[in-house]
Order: sequence, then structure tokens, then C-alpha cells
Amino acid sequence: MFKNVLAALSLGALVSAVGLDSLTKTCRDAVVTLSAQPDVSQCIAANQLLNILLVPADDSTVNAARIFLNAFCGSAPECSPNTISDVAFEIAEACAADLGQFGVGPEHVATVVPYIVENWAVGKEVICLADSLANQFCIPSIMSSIESALGVEFSSNWLTEHVVETIKNKAFGLPAEVACVPCTQAAFLKVTTETDIDQLFDLTSFATDNCGANFTTSSELPANILIGTGDDAPIDGPPVDGAARLSVAGSLLAVVAVVAMQLL
Repeated sequence: MFKNVLAALSLGALVSAVGLDSLTKTCRDAVVTLSAQPDVSQCIAANQLLNILLVPADDSTVNAARIFLNAFCGSAPECSPNTISDVAFEIAEACAADLGQFGVGPEHVATVVPYIVENWAVGKEVICLADSLANQFCIPSIMSSIESALGVEFSSNWLTEHVVETIKNKAFGLPAEVACVPCTQAAFLKVTTETDIDQLFDLTSFATDNCGANFTTSSELPANILIGTGDDAPIDGPPVDGAARLSVAGSLLAVVAVVAMQLL
């Protein structure tokens, strides 16, 4: 089962270079083909998600994240299970050689894709958690808090380094006032009660060790924290420019779809 989790992470790792240059031609061609499918681009707010990938690796991604969430949570239609499954399988097949670099084969992908489909809705709700009192999404709020507390840019390079250190040390490496807040408590509650992640990774013990027992015992979302989708989405950040970077988006939409799945 742990191998299957690594397979899911490897799908996302394909995009770690933020571009197509590191992918095989077969994989790149599949990206171009899938990018022409409107249902794929619309339901993941692909243009706005792409903007996050296009932020320079050492620059803050907070504003780009706000723009993406405005579209993804506020107005994007729901992705159908067939769309999610089709994109994942097509990318996995076309990018088999790329995935092979991570020791991932078709048998692993076949196990992971149903898990992604099953948990897509919960994943979107976690991504779209919002603070109704502050009228902002949780994710950019936490990102800004990290920047203020640590004096860093919440960049893709910083995030990669921090995730590696977290896995290595089995600790957040963040002050409690940043890591153990109502937004993260709400995410913990939804993930542990609505998915089987605790069977794959002892998230409860991890959270208890880092945030205390009270953090993991609540059975309700913290006050003022809600699922900010549809009409409940806050107005957080600059307006969405739906036409931004369309020419670049055309060649990367399918890779973006994989990234969205890995946000679960």
C-alpha cells in the first residue's frame, strides 16, 4: 500500500521542474492533446492553476494561490469521476517512461487512480476551506503566516525543501502559531474522518505530537471555518483573469490536472 502512495506522489513529481522540457516527447504530446478538452480545463481552473506553476521558483506563490482558489472554489464546475479517471490514466500511460524513473509501473497506477477518484470531492473541500470571519481562503492565509513568522518567501523551492525536512524529521518544523491553527485543524478533521489516510500514514499521531491532543479530538469544524465553495467562497484577492497566459496553458493543462489531483 505504501508503494501505491509513492506512485501517487510520483505523478505529482513529474511537474516538479515546472515545465515540459524534462518530460519525454510522448508525455508532452499527451499533454497537448488533453489540453484541448474543455471539461478538463474548466473543472480544475487550469489557467489559474498554471499561473502558480509559472511563478519563479524562489518567488512567493501566495497571490497566485488566491487567484486559483477564487476560480477553482468559486465558479469551476465539478470534475466528473470519468474526467478525473481518464486524465490520470492517459497521463500515466503516455508518461510511463517518466514514471518509471520513480520505480512506478502500470500496476501501481491502476491502484492509485481509483483512490484519487474516490477522494477528489474531499480533496476539493479541504483545498477550499475558508475563514468566514476574515473572508479569506485558508491556504493563502497560512502561506502568508509562514512568510511572516519565518521571514521567507512561500516559494516552490522553499516548499520542496520544507516537505523533505518534514518527512525526514517527522515534524512540521513550523511554530505552533502557524501549523496548529483552526484552518489546519479543519483540514485534519476532514481528511481523517472522510478518507482512509490514517491506514496509510499515522496522521493522528503526527498531529498530536506536533499540535497536542486537543488538536485531534474535535468532531466539528472550528468556529468560522467553512467549506468555501460556490456561494460560500470568500472574495479573496485580485479578480481572476480567465484569459491569462492562454497560449502557454494550452500546452500544460493536462500536467496541471495531475497537479490538482495531488493536492488531495
